[in-house]
Amino acid sequence: MLRRFVLTAVVALVVQQAVRYWFFMDYHKTKTILHHRPGPCRHLEGADGGSEDLTVLDNGMAFISSGYCSWVRGRILLYDFNNSSQKVKELPIVSSSLDQSDLSFHGLSVWQDSATEEITLMVINHATLEDRIEVFRFLKENQTLLHLESITSPKLTDMNDLVMTSNRSFYITKYTTLRDYLRLELLLMLKYGEIFYYDGSDFRSVTGGLHMPNGINVSPDHRFLYVSEYGRKQLKSYRIVGTELEHVEDLFLDTLVDNIEIEPETGDLWVGCHPIHYYLMDYADIGSKSPAPSQILRVKTSDGKFTEAVEVYYDSGYELEASTVASVYKGKMIAGTVVSQLIVCDLVYTD
Repeated sequence: MLRRFVLTAVVALVVQQAVRYWFFMDYHKTKTILHHRPGPCRHLEGADGGSEDLTVLDNGMAFISSGYCSWVRGRILLYDFNNSSQKVKELPIVSSSLDQSDLSFHGLSVWQDSATEEITLMVINHATLEDRIEVFRFLKENQTLLHLESITSPKLTDMNDLVMTSNRSFYITKYTTLRDYLRLELLLMLKYGEIFYYDGSDFRSVTGGLHMPNGINVSPDHRFLYVSEYGRKQLKSYRIVGTELEHVEDLFLDTLVDNIEIEPETGDLWVGCHPIHYYLMDYADIGSKSPAPSQILRVKTSDGKFTEAVEVYYDSGYELEASTVASVYKGKMIAGTVVSQLIVCDLVYTD
């Protein structure tokens, strides 16, 4: 009797996990794609190798991280919205210590000092077994990046994105624990993800129990922190109290939410998403010819709570493959991808 009970319980757990995984991979979703654009879109040349993360400053300069995958050289790119005829260009790195032949850039964040207008950029570098945070100063006069330092810690095992809260401090997401066995962690749906805070000298965990936390950003007034929980297909909102986090609410979106950018004037979240998971997994396999669909959402908030989510862009992957991020500037939207192209669209309509 006991053996039968245990066997039944094990089978029930396996079936439950299989069903959860089926829906997590989006095998139930239709293959029919309804294309949706906010207006005319065009590709930007110069972003070969991807545009996994980006952020746009108030002056229209967009900083872009490229080369997330190991077979592509890591670069920081620049696009100027004020010069629409200009291509995306690589920013030269000035450094005596950084091995520029071995860079794998992922999430990035930029901090501009309100008094001096000095621009500091931080980007996650996966080039070594332990991730590093590379810190740069942007030199406007010759448009180069001066490498200041590499921030290291044994806690930086598989980080995804970060958001700066000063030129020295930031929040950062720890995406997985089983770095070399990502698909196993996906299959078992392990909730080992964390958010760390770096105070300029040390890292500490400020929340855990997350299933693959991905993008992260703060509200324009720095009162709230927003995180995309990739593994649960939802956005999370936290109130920042000192440097600690108080959970506000979650918003389930039924799509794999990636990086988050914040519209300064409205506080709206612009989120790059992967709407059909198994297409993305096929696309991640080198040599696969299956395009991965792209989706961009605009999420409105009020006092840290999510009030409305609008789909602004949806594509089968032939125009934009595997969208990871989007941001806006003066009626234009720029959107990046895992390892391929970069586009700019006119925002004719977004509601």
